[in-house]
Amino acid sequence: MSNLKPDSVIACLDCPDHVQAVLEASMWASIRLRAPVGLLHSVPSLQQKAAVNYSGCLNIDDENALLEQFTTKEHLGNCELKAQGRLLLSQATTYCEQKPHKLKTYTLHRHENLNQSIDYVDDKAQLIVIGHHVTCKSTLGQLIRVSHCPILVTHAPFLPPTTALFAFDNSPTCHKLLNWLCKTPLVRALTIHIVMIGKETSDNCDALREAYAKLKQAGIKSKKHY
Repeated sequence: MSNLKPDSVIACLDCPDHVQAVLEASMWASIRLRAPVGLLHSVPSLQQKAAVNYSGCLNIDDENALLEQFTTKEHLGNCELKAQGRLLLSQATTYCEQKPHKLKTYTLHRHENLNQSIDYVDDKAQLIVIGHHVTCKSTLGQLIRVSHCPILVTHAPFLPPTTALFAFDNSPTCHKLLNWLCKTPLVRALTIHIVMIGKETSDNCDALREAYAKLKQAGIKSKKHY
């Protein structure tokens, strides 16, 4: 039985360099969306058994030595990969619990690659958070392109945003995103810069003005750019 909770913020703990940033971004989003955080770790595929060094990524001293053991081998077996993942999820849970905000967290330990894991949570998650670098064979753009769920990509370290850029091209997907922006609490305190990236036709310019007005009516501080 799946333990995926609907409307969660999913923290993808994939790249060691971005684990802490992903957790910080997920907690930031969780507070605004009033959603639980699902801590997701995907066990690499059989074709990708190279050890990934997660030791020290969260500075939880009592478990760092255990994670360090997994980096001494060039390749890991399936059992060792699963054990490494469980330790990482344990560290991530501890990290979240040490924060002042009482967030609800739970773990998702998937025995599949990151692409398949994102597909698994795509329909039920409220937001997916992922680091700027990924260790799977797909590029970040490929992962985002096939997802129907909004994805927040973070660099390290994560800094709470104060502004956001909305690239407007007057497409059906763009209007779907506009409706989401008007409803989600995630961007309520941000300034949205809505920028025309399509051809500057009269129809597109009118649509941009209407989108800008819609954001303003939703109570979102906005600026439009042609």
